[in-house]
Amino acid sequence: MSLLEKYVLRMREGLYFAAVQGEGVLLDLVEDRYWGFYELSTVIWKELLKDSDRAVILAELIKQHGLSVEEAEEALNSQLESWQESGLLLPANETSPDELSSKAPGSPTATMIQEHETQGLSLVALWQLWRARNWATKQIKRHPPNRLLSGLIDETPFQAHMWTSTRKIIGAYRTLRRLFFRKDDCLMRTLTMTRALRDTGVPSDICFGVKKIPFQAHAWVEIDGRSVDRSEDLTPFTVVARF
Repeated sequence: MSLLEKYVLRMREGLYFAAVQGEGVLLDLVEDRYWGFYELSTVIWKELLKDSDRAVILAELIKQHGLSVEEAEEALNSQLESWQESGLLLPANETSPDELSSKAPGSPTATMIQEHETQGLSLVALWQLWRARNWATKQIKRHPPNRLLSGLIDETPFQAHMWTSTRKIIGAYRTLRRLFFRKDDCLMRTLTMTRALRDTGVPSDICFGVKKIPFQAHAWVEIDGRSVDRSEDLTPFTVVARF
């Protein structure tokens, strides 16, 4: 019995894949790590995601990379063994945990939110940002990223101040980042900004993306597909997951 008959791809909670310039990146939010896939591994993974059988995967390896039947067999067996050992393949009789819900990845845009330019600071907005950051600080200490995101989705918002406009929240964020949040990593900034926006009733997305050369992982916040941070150039990044 082959590995494809004994095992299925383990789509466990917090596992997300994206193709990046012919290769692949797997984001594992449970383990807080990224897996890099070369071209052959990417072909195999994409076919497994489509529930392709062994014959189809071998045919794709031969077609796309000019392998002989023997070379394709060896590459497939080796990769399946590796993923099995890494826990990415799960015995077929085991139930895979529910996956954290994400939105379609799409691509980031370099166009920033010009209409949200700040016109003076709002004390209410500053207070909301500071409170959101305290929440993010506590959550990061207690939970892995996948639980953080699940908690953010399920979290009951603080009392929303609908009079606090999006532009004031973004203006307050830029001020606090410049004065106090400089040492915060991208995940802390992203959680803080998203929590503050959602508490104000503004739908926003958390994006996780990667850049291939040199490899870099990053997280940021978007509203309607546009970054709230005009200082960042996101064009080199491919979105792996969006929440």
